[in-house]
Amino acid sequence: MDAGHHAVVTIRTRDGRTLSEEVWHRPMNGAELDRKFDQLVTPRFGAEKSARVARQLKMLESAASMKPLMAELGG
Repeated sequence: MDAGHHAVVTIRTRDGRTLSEEVWHRPMNGAELDRKFDQLVTPRFGAEKSARVARQLKMLESAASMKPLMAELGG
């Protein structure tokens, strides 16, 4: 796949079976990631809290502390 990423996903079940599959995927762009985040997180946290968490995650690299994010996730 052009510009895709390759991985081999292996799962070992409790009954001892090993399931393995080779997968290719295309990296998501920023808009796609935002949509996926909203679809997964908003039903759990609500729109307002999801927006706050999304803002904190986007600023994570330059954050002085993770405490505000952890407080938001824990509360």
